[in-house]
Amino acid sequence: MDEVLRLVLGGMVVASLLTIVTYLCMFLAASASTVLRAHRRDRVTSELDEVLAEILGPRTLERAVERGDAHPN
Repeated sequence: MDEVLRLVLGGMVVASLLTIVTYLCMFLAASASTVLRAHRRDRVTSELDEVLAEILGPRTLERAVERGDAHPN
């Protein structure tokens, strides 16, 4: 009976450790994915701002106030 209990508890400990390792790997993958997407999003935003600046001209506070997009302090 003691041997069976020892095997069951040992199996549960191993299963718990594997679960923790799995969650750790998933956390690291999600973190890496988030960082890579954020970097890509910044690059895409920067490129879009450049294209809009070529089409519409540079963004200035005066133009934003005229359109009602910003409020002067």
